[in-house]
Amino acid sequence: MELTKSEKEDIGAKIDNEGFGYYFIYYGANKKLEELIGKEIKAYRDAHYALVGALRANGIDIPE
Repeated sequence: MELTKSEKEDIGAKIDNEGFGYYFIYYGANKKLEELIGKEIKAYRDAHYALVGALRANGIDIPE
């Protein structure tokens, strides 16, 4: 399974509009992308939340 040209353009546009972090953390990747690289997306989300938690634990205010 691979993404079509249209799907690639759509995902690229969403990342451009929303920002990389927002797309993968809050907006959420589309189902096909989750199926293709879900393990990597989960690792990115886990790392993001771990970093936010560590910063907050050290007294740094990180907005949601």
